[in-house]
Amino acid sequence: MIRNRPHLSISVLAFACTMTLSACGDSAETDTPPAETDMTATAPAQTDMQAPGAGPAVVPDAELSASNFRLILPAVSGRPGVLYGSITGGAEGDRLTGAALEDVAADARVEIHETQMSGGRMSMEERAALDVPAGETVTLEEGGWHGMVFDLPADMKAGGTVPVQLTFETAGPRTVDAAVEARGSGQ
Repeated sequence: MIRNRPHLSISVLAFACTMTLSACGDSAETDTPPAETDMTATAPAQTDMQAPGAGPAVVPDAELSASNFRLILPAVSGRPGVLYGSITGGAEGDRLTGAALEDVAADARVEIHETQMSGGRMSMEERAALDVPAGETVTLEEGGWHGMVFDLPADMKAGGTVPVQLTFETAGPRTVDAAVEARGSGQ
């Protein structure tokens, strides 16, 4: 006797969505909370960057800040990495218009992406800018806004930090350190 198995079609749909977005996020589950980092954005000429877990930096322009930035390396060489973190707007709203990895590779590039659900399907699209409202925190995270990092060096390893230049429409460029992590590290 053949029985209707609706749970099977739901499982297949969930698997397909997971596979579609596997390049966009760190899908590993862990009981260990992420390591707390606080790297406050500063003008590129500043050299007072913080290492992960070092606490807040003294910032000349405390209006706009960035924290908890992480570069998640791809599980397979040649695939894109992903950039997560938080940006808090100051007294005036601003827009993140670009990002770049400094001191990594001339070919490495970062695109601002948004993941959306529409008509039961998940999709990811490149966006020209991300609004950062005044006084609010915008989080770049799995399943939402994030940076896709293309053309990373094949020999890049987890550990340490890498400077990331965030470019804002009004505030201009700001540099923040991002912890470099392996996919699935949960840190």
